[in-house]
Amino acid sequence: MARPDITRAEIERRLAVRLGRQALLTRAAPPAPQFDVLLEEAVLRRGVAAEQLRHLIRVSRQPNVSLRVIPLAGGLHRGNMTSGTFTILEFEGGAEPSIIYSDSLTLYLDKPAEVAAYGEAWDIMESPALAEAQSRKLMASIAEELT
Repeated sequence: MARPDITRAEIERRLAVRLGRQALLTRAAPPAPQFDVLLEEAVLRRGVAAEQLRHLIRVSRQPNVSLRVIPLAGGLHRGNMTSGTFTILEFEGGAEPSIIYSDSLTLYLDKPAEVAAYGEAWDIMESPALAEAQSRKLMASIAEELT
């Protein structure tokens, strides 16, 4: 359902920004950033199309991309109950301090204690995550269920 407060131009601008970010993963110079992703299986099973899953599988095969799935069997844990969606931005060689980007009310967090808390949440969520190959196999299975 389209939101009446967002113009077509704004939608196109947002799409261009997202496509630009995606292009960063395949650039040659400067080298593409490392992109590590943890996704919960529940997210993949609701509102995701089979072609989107196949795209994730293709992208996850890039050497600078690690995409791992936290299976439903992983259950609830402190990481997914307290952190929500977030990105940890770490800069090569420690040139800049790490920053957390969150889709919550506070978008950017940069205090050392905040960064440490999100790092801990990542570690907690990473523990039950499947290996990359197992994650691709699960995504392929879900895609097959959708077709």
